[in-house]
Amino acid sequence: MIWTSDNLQLQANFNVTSDSGLYRLVFKAGGGNSNPDYADGLQLIFERLATKDAVLVSLAVDSATAQANPDKKSSFNPRGYECPIPLARVADLIDLRVAVTEAQKAILSTASKGGSPRKTILMRLLIPNDPWTNETLEAYLRYGEDEDRPQIELLTAKDKPEQYFQQWIKDLRGNGAAFQNEIYVFPEYGLKMQTRPSTETTLARVAFGEGVQPADWTVEFNLPLTAPNDNVTTAVGKDQKGRQWLLKQGRLQRKSDQEPEVSPEQFAYISALPPARVLDTRRDWYTVACLSAPPSQIYQRTMEFVKLCAFVRRSTGSAKITRPETRDGRPENGDNYFLPFIQRDPREVRRKQGLVWLALARRLSDHGIDLRKLGRAAYEVDAIVDVPSQSFLIEIKTTVQAADIYAGVGQLFLYRKIIPEIERHTPILLLPEGAGSIILDALKELPIAVHSYVLDDGINNAVTFSGAFINALIAPPHR
Repeated sequence: MIWTSDNLQLQANFNVTSDSGLYRLVFKAGGGNSNPDYADGLQLIFERLATKDAVLVSLAVDSATAQANPDKKSSFNPRGYECPIPLARVADLIDLRVAVTEAQKAILSTASKGGSPRKTILMRLLIPNDPWTNETLEAYLRYGEDEDRPQIELLTAKDKPEQYFQQWIKDLRGNGAAFQNEIYVFPEYGLKMQTRPSTETTLARVAFGEGVQPADWTVEFNLPLTAPNDNVTTAVGKDQKGRQWLLKQGRLQRKSDQEPEVSPEQFAYISALPPARVLDTRRDWYTVACLSAPPSQIYQRTMEFVKLCAFVRRSTGSAKITRPETRDGRPENGDNYFLPFIQRDPREVRRKQGLVWLALARRLSDHGIDLRKLGRAAYEVDAIVDVPSQSFLIEIKTTVQAADIYAGVGQLFLYRKIIPEIERHTPILLLPEGAGSIILDALKELPIAVHSYVLDDGINNAVTFSGAFINALIAPPHR
């Protein structure tokens, strides 16, 4: 596999060895379901080699036919080029890649129209001022990162990894809101966290899930009492710069008959995450967060990893993953931000929408109902409520200005067309009290329910919802 700079995974493969002072890069053949991203992968290899001033000394087809017929010519020059080729001086690397794929067609082919343009090829390379080993060069070409990429060693019990793990928990709690039953919620991401008692084999246990209900956990981090090994899925490591990292294997435990275990292979394919460079292990580990980073960054990285785990669980079993697909969105939180609109107060203001969302989540939780978000591509809804007899799509507005109400109405109609899963959800526009009678009368003519709330934007930031609104969610009439 090869990873692009924006973390997309290309289905193309290669390996690097050395021979007589040169690097020997074998780029594997493409065809059918094998290495379908052959062209894009080869292009990225050329681009990354060019940044290191690599010289393409020679090119040859390295297929099984070539290996079985060593007396036959398998080397070639691309059209318009002659090896050795200093890649940094090539004006158009796309043209070079096309020339390479076209030239290999005729090599060891008996077909009248030529053979495949995606054969296994052997590239011999020279890199001036060579700082590389075979392993570090292959890692750079695969991940796009050089020697600064962390090389991580797993910590053992004598290194006291639990101190870093406990600090990680403390940092996360500092960014969350205490909810109930030792559960902390993170409204910005629509996630919850619960610490659990240690066992005879674990020092600490933490579970994460979506929504706010004390069930439906997505991923657990269980720090082992024993030394880390390939059967343990959580560990703390240290890189060559002394930084600590929280690591997780790509195996997610079985939740139910409907949600079986996610295998490491499924996790790698669906998540498209590049594995970390962890020493002395046979398994793939993934970095969750750098525990030496500022707490805000640790929080953000952890939340994104948990969201990715949730996405992998939902996607497991799909024949093909296409993007953009529907995903869980990030609910707003009650932190501070600056409103960008000049017609509003430009000073720092409370994110009222986050306060409303969290208050509603708490209120519904008392009735065993979860509040969540849903999105597709760049579009996210404010809130989704599913109860046995009915489902609701809620758009939350924090002012009764006409522009906000216009936007809310449009969103309720458009989102149900953009996101297929909510096409039949009942739309609700949730406004602060104070909307004018003219616009409220107009809204009554639309197939949208309108409800209100009151936000006391003081010390406690209390939010009060209308009784009709809560009753509509917890006891909707049967349709």
